[in-house]
Amino acid sequence: MKMLLALAVSLALIVPASTSFAEDIVPPLTNADFVGEWKVVGKAAADKKRKANIEATLADENILVRNLADDKLDDVSDISDYVTIVAEGDSLLIKTRRHDYKGPTDGSKFTGKTKGADETLKITRKFKGRKIVETVHSKGGVRTNTFSLNDDATKLTWTTTIKSKKLEKPFKFSVSYKK
Repeated sequence: MKMLLALAVSLALIVPASTSFAEDIVPPLTNADFVGEWKVVGKAAADKKRKANIEATLADENILVRNLADDKLDDVSDISDYVTIVAEGDSLLIKTRRHDYKGPTDGSKFTGKTKGADETLKITRKFKGRKIVETVHSKGGVRTNTFSLNDDATKLTWTTTIKSKKLEKPFKFSVSYKK
């Protein structure tokens, strides 16, 4: 029994409780892993699911909020046919049909604008595990864009969550892209 206890204590000292085996064997991602021209995959199905998610998000809202928010969420969540990611030093330029945001991936703040809009947005971008998490603050709320790659870096999944004081619950949708 003492031997088992000694073995357990030894293992606890060798393997920290906060790390998983997968994190130990899978190297962290860098800006270069995300670089490329990404084209949308399954746009019609993704758009159908996105619209269903809008309806589900607004289902508990009153009719006035539902009518106003439906058009707004549909507009701000329109699916881009492409995502272009360019590494520029320690920064990434992420270009879509709606925006070109260039900034660091170390969590520091930078600003950007949506094409055709006047508001200057406050943005942060950082690696979280094997994902890039981009947080965009606007007058209307907070949009979190999470960019993740599959194991062989051939598929990019872009998941967006939009939170607003005007909505009872967040709106979320995902779209896949391939090089």
